[in-house]
Amino acid sequence: MMSSTSKPNYKKYIFESLGVLAIFLIWLFAYLIIDNNIILPSIPSVFSSLFEILKSGDTYLTILYTLIRISISLIIGVFFGIVLGVLSSQRKEVHYFLSPFIKIMRALPIASIILIILIMFGQNGLGDLTFSPIIVTILLIIPIVYEAVYKGITNIDESYIYVARLYSKNKFNMITKSYLPLIKNEISISLAQSIGLSFKAMVMAEYISQTQRSIGFSLLNAKSWLEYPTVFAWTFILIFLAILVEALSAYIIKRN
Repeated sequence: MMSSTSKPNYKKYIFESLGVLAIFLIWLFAYLIIDNNIILPSIPSVFSSLFEILKSGDTYLTILYTLIRISISLIIGVFFGIVLGVLSSQRKEVHYFLSPFIKIMRALPIASIILIILIMFGQNGLGDLTFSPIIVTILLIIPIVYEAVYKGITNIDESYIYVARLYSKNKFNMITKSYLPLIKNEISISLAQSIGLSFKAMVMAEYISQTQRSIGFSLLNAKSWLEYPTVFAWTFILIFLAILVEALSAYIIKRN
């Protein structure tokens, strides 16, 4: 007999499907009321544009470059977030020193960070991998991971820390074998948040910096030529990519 925990959650799938259907119904009613394809494109026109985009080979190269930029940003941002979070949890001086930087990075609007970095670095990069969008995304990821790691380690029960000190050969071993496994949930949550934010920040940075071979630049071109069905079509692609990457990340984290 199948246990309750292993049964497929049909209710979840049914109501999620109803939610998606509701979105399309709202879109349809809004289109009928507005009756202007420039302000709000029709559903058929958007899917027609989506089909045309997916037929082009350049589309997949554009997506690949954006995903590479996001991947680089995530790897660097998560790495420094974990390292700085661990250092801050072990030394209060480091936490006090980094506190203003973390607060500034969390408080600054994304557009302001993009403009500041764009002024500093311009269109410099390695080929089509422009540095500005990558740096912007890294700066937005670091505070999320940093705070998750710092708060996670500082909130570990003292009894666990005592046992970890008994069985750890050195400080590095204690951090990697005891502290980080104990806060894996906090790290997983911060990683999921970072992935969602990285897509938004990267595409916005690509849009403002007019980065060649990018989804942001494709959106800018479509907007400049008033091709709003194409804008909606690229938005669908972005939503799909973000959901896919988050699902893959969640699966990998769960397996590990």
